[in-house]
Amino acid sequence: MLTLRDFYHLPQLAEIFQQILSTRQGVILVAGWTPAQPLSSERATGLLPSGRGTVLDVLFNEYMETHPEHRAVYITAAATEPRHPKIFKRRVTTSQVLRRKPYHVLIEAAVKSRADLLVVDELLPENAQSLFEAGLAGKLVLTQLDTLLRGEEVLLHLQDLPLDPGVLEGLAWVLAVERVGLLCPTCKRPDPQVDSKTTRLLGRYPSLQP
Repeated sequence: MLTLRDFYHLPQLAEIFQQILSTRQGVILVAGWTPAQPLSSERATGLLPSGRGTVLDVLFNEYMETHPEHRAVYITAAATEPRHPKIFKRRVTTSQVLRRKPYHVLIEAAVKSRADLLVVDELLPENAQSLFEAGLAGKLVLTQLDTLLRGEEVLLHLQDLPLDPGVLEGLAWVLAVERVGLLCPTCKRPDPQVDSKTTRLLGRYPSLQP
């Protein structure tokens, strides 16, 4: 079972992760790009798949581990059920999207249920309205968006969707994910100007002060 402890990250992010995991309602959106098909070396664009699905799973695992008394509903359009850690199976109900049971029907049913967490496999134009309404109704919703955008740009993109005014107030967090290539031996060497650069960064972003 992957958790945040399995990844190296900046110490400043640990507090943010805890804030995300302590969120009780609203939509937590993992944003990142994933190609429809694996890119061959000849067609490579220099962009790597973000791994947003893995981050979504990690957040789900962390939440379920942090809140052992909570239950979750997992809504997916996949033909096969997602694999969850065995210790969570009795606390997770999987709802599969079908022609007679589209996203909005399953999301509305999940809102009425006793579940504390609602996981939707992907934010799409056809489920965005119901998804954000669930966040406004007091549910904690975890989902992901296939996009190259980050931060405020993600919010601007969401504003282009067919949504009712004010429904985006149900958005609690946007966690943008991007993978970078492995550093070459030259890039791995210590930067001789790291101290001066750090001073400039801390001057611009004082919240990063240790």
